Amino acid sequence: MTSIRIQERTSIDEVLAWRVAQCTVISVGRRSGFEPGAQGLALAALASMRPGRNAPCLECDFDEPKTLDDLESTFFGNAVGFALPRLISNLQFQKVPASREFKRLLGELYKDRRGILGSGRSKTIVCADPVFPIPPCLALQGTPTTTFPTPSAFSSLINAEVEKMGFRHMLASTGESDVISFVYESLRNSWEHGISLDPPRRARSTRALIIEKIVLQKTDLASRQLSPELKDYLARIVEANHDDLGLGVICFSVADQGDGIQATLPAKTDYPNETRAERLARAFVPGESRKPAGVVKRGLGLANIISAAHSLQALLRISSGDLVASQDFSYGEDKYPQLKLDSIRQLPDMAPRGTCISIFIPEFAFDLDQHSLFPR
Repeated sequence: MTSIRIQERTSIDEVLAWRVAQCTVISVGRRSGFEPGAQGLALAALASMRPGRNAPCLECDFDEPKTLDDLESTFFGNAVGFALPRLISNLQFQKVPASREFKRLLGELYKDRRGILGSGRSKTIVCADPVFPIPPCLALQGTPTTTFPTPSAFSSLINAEVEKMGFRHMLASTGESDVISFVYESLRNSWEHGISLDPPRRARSTRALIIEKIVLQKTDLASRQLSPELKDYLARIVEANHDDLGLGVICFSVADQGDGIQATLPAKTDYPNETRAERLARAFVPGESRKPAGVVKRGLGLANIISAAHSLQALLRISSGDLVASQDFSYGEDKYPQLKLDSIRQLPDMAPRGTCISIFIPEFAFDLDQHSLFPR
């Protein structure tokens, strides 16, 4: 029997080691969760799960929640917790099968919160395909769900949610347009290409925008249990900026359970031996597109994501299918915004996963321009 235990702060590396396709049991606690950036990876990893009766058993070591507030305070108040019951039919609380009311309550929570789950350190804006491809919080009254929201709609929503999390200055700089561009282009890309063509998976697809905060305190940074790359980035932020930092660092992740970016980008007819890693890197080059010729802004969406990360000097992480990439633009070594081919590596298990794109950005205390994040 292969099992997955979701800890209270499951790390990025732990999620990458999951073998979801071979898993028979997933166990969670009331406060199971993820380190920043890992929740999106976990949501994407569920793309390899066999939905319905062939899915693993979900074992919860707490009593079944009976109210909306109680439900949201548990593991089910995040993107992965919301997605799992949509894929799994065998769900147990304290070894007792879940009642028929549980999934109804989960749906009621989604509608009541208008697609926004979580509070405090983590907020999740969930797209529950196919009924809610656009979450209620972004769907304008009288606008069909086949119409993607405008960047201004994202700007209003993101500003409001970020401020509720305690970030008073995060978007009060010239970096706001870059942040909104990243969120908008990433979520639009998932809407256009991140829903699997496989009917069973398509009917249970969950996509999400995940907003997570990391409160920075120099005294305890060394003792924190974080992925090495993330800890190094945070340490350099603190060292370079000292008292200029605000609350901390915010992580925006957009995740889906599709077939991966490189799987949906057409092959180059003049380069038949192109590898998957080369195709993934090419997807972020301006002009490359999965849209028909003649479409406005064709081939600019993914390129705009890299441009935003470069402008913000951010730490960028990409997971797509069986490939992962990580690029730290804060070093100032990249004169132009591009995804480096040597930053892409293949996961050992080669298991199918969806897509997750994450960006880590610090907040300044006095509305400083994000372009001055690190001295160059």
